[in-house]
Amino acid sequence: MRSMKAMNGCLGEWKVIQMMMTLSLRARIQQWLLLLKLLGQMGLAMALEVEDQETLLLNLWKKTDKRLQLMPLFLDLPGLNFNWLMMMRRKRNVKKKKRKRKRKMNSDNIFK
Repeated sequence: MRSMKAMNGCLGEWKVIQMMMTLSLRARIQQWLLLLKLLGQMGLAMALEVEDQETLLLNLWKKTDKRLQLMPLFLDLPGLNFNWLMMMRRKRNVKKKKRKRKRKMNSDNIFK
């Protein structure tokens, strides 16, 4: 418990750490703490104010530049469907492309 309270000073996100504790076995908590510590060092502590695991992981996946370093942690977390993460990223990218195409079409119509 003491090490987790020490993390509180580092991240200021004790609520998130408590949420993590309810998600998995005690053996997995170390990985979660390592992930939180890395994110805290990258200044992403504010991105961690979320309610559920999938939103948290998607936010981390979107916001971090160190994806390759964090990949083993993502793959080893309990109950994580890695394909779900990739599918969500693809959906978001497709939506962006559609919006961009639509804006381009609208701007072309103005000049005709």
